[in-house]
Amino acid sequence: MLGLNKTIGGLMLGAGLLLGGTAQAADNYPSKPVHILVPYAAGGAVDVLARTLGQALAKTWGQQPVIDNRPGAGGIVASQALTQAAPDGYTLILVASGHPLNQFIYPSVPYDTFKDFTAITEVASSPLAIVVAKDSPYKTLGDLLAAAKKEPDKLSYGMSGNGTSAHLAGELLKHMSGTRIVAIPYKGGAPALTAVIAGEIPLSINPLAEAIGQAMHVEYKQIVDNGLVAQLDDARAAVTYDRMVPPASFQDYRKRVRLYQDVLNRATEGIPTEKLRYHVCWGSWPGPHTTDVPIKDIMDLILRVRAGAYVLEMANPRHEHEWQVWRDVKLPKGSVLIPGVISHATNVVEHPELVKERIVRLAKLVGRENIIAGTDCGFAQQPFYQRVHPTIQWAKLQSLVEGARLASKELWGRGKKSAAKKSAAKKSAPKRKAVKAIKRRRAA
Repeated sequence: MLGLNKTIGGLMLGAGLLLGGTAQAADNYPSKPVHILVPYAAGGAVDVLARTLGQALAKTWGQQPVIDNRPGAGGIVASQALTQAAPDGYTLILVASGHPLNQFIYPSVPYDTFKDFTAITEVASSPLAIVVAKDSPYKTLGDLLAAAKKEPDKLSYGMSGNGTSAHLAGELLKHMSGTRIVAIPYKGGAPALTAVIAGEIPLSINPLAEAIGQAMHVEYKQIVDNGLVAQLDDARAAVTYDRMVPPASFQDYRKRVRLYQDVLNRATEGIPTEKLRYHVCWGSWPGPHTTDVPIKDIMDLILRVRAGAYVLEMANPRHEHEWQVWRDVKLPKGSVLIPGVISHATNVVEHPELVKERIVRLAKLVGRENIIAGTDCGFAQQPFYQRVHPTIQWAKLQSLVEGARLASKELWGRGKKSAAKKSAAKKSAPKRKAVKAIKRRRAA
């Protein structure tokens, strides 16, 4: 993947929400499902953004919007569908920043961009990147341009359709470098990336997040296909807070984290969630951690990541009290919680009874079948640096095992005995009733 130069990099993919015609506001809006048209194929940057936006709107509206992919003709197919829908606010479209240019690129379009649409808001922006296959002979932008100058019109690049941001970036690159590279439009950025990976075209231009997500997807899929579980370690989700705020706002921080997570969700698309774990911690660095973001303020972000297990730091003295967040938060269906019950932040070896207590109190909130005991984080070991001595590490892990055994006995052992007693009582009840009936007959 090759970064664009400073000038080209200034051309961004922007995405905005548009409304067809003019709609009248209603106090009870929406009273029925809202359709959001996406002019590109599923799996691309705009599609992922639309689905993320849909999740957020569902919380506000109380109902899930319908994401409707209508790829083709650089967005004209979906745009025309919007103009044909009733102008009542129940059909919207999420378009890229190149949308207004279709009117000037194509000989004719079945609508007037500036009269038939009403802009609602800008939703997001992203830098673009040039993507090549792993075994490509072009290792730098210089290599690519040199080959294009040597053999004009031999190279081609894929992009998400005529008039899109990727198309404009490609043409600007050609103009500035004096090269001739053939543009090949696809019905979205994802199909263009797939063509690069398959060797059908030498390069494509894609939103950076989309390109990174695709590269990561290949790696994660290889891990899972080989029978392993992929753990997504994301200390940055929490640590970024005290590196941004201040001077940035809390909302700026959340926006950045969501961007990272959109990439992760794109990277794991199609991979079964039971093969994925998502780990969030506040870093293994020794320090006061007084500027850490509270987990309650980012739990909604954590749980929006596709995963079958959430591995969270919950034993260190700055965050142990946050187990109580699970009084109000529900695990996604089918997922489990792997809380840290021993800490990497101290050389004190936790008592097995404390480990048991940490497990049991969480199990009572999330369900005993939905919890697996774990560590807060890694012990930050390096060849020439040991933050926690190996003997202490093993002692902590031994305590984890003993504590988990105690917790299992309390959560499951007593339950089994109790269930067995109840079952035996039910089976013996008919016999007791029969004996009483016989005695009554004899007495009569």
